[in-house]
Amino acid sequence: MTPLVPIALFGWPIFVLLLFATIPARRAVLVGMIAGWLFLPMAGYQFADIPDYDKYAAVSLSVLVGSIVFDPRALASLRPRLMCRCSFLCYHRSRPRWWRELARWPACPA
Repeated sequence: MTPLVPIALFGWPIFVLLLFATIPARRAVLVGMIAGWLFLPMAGYQFADIPDYDKYAAVSLSVLVGSIVFDPRALASLRPRLMCRCSFLCYHRSRPRWWRELARWPACPA
């Protein structure tokens, strides 16, 4: 690995937080996600007892933290109940019949 890989991966959250501080939050989310997917290297680091830190984690976690810190009202205005119900209904419509029968058993959490 070249020395630029850890600089890019571990410097990305700082860059995204600077984006959130300088431009509006909606634009910072778009720029952070798209630029991260385009320009970060496909590399990762494995640590003990925590998930791997790679391109996907760097992009998504830095945008999530930036959104929480700089625009918490936008996250508070989400309606997860509606989203959960819609995805639940779509998921259960596409399931095969035998899986629905299995889900009726009391031991199954579905």
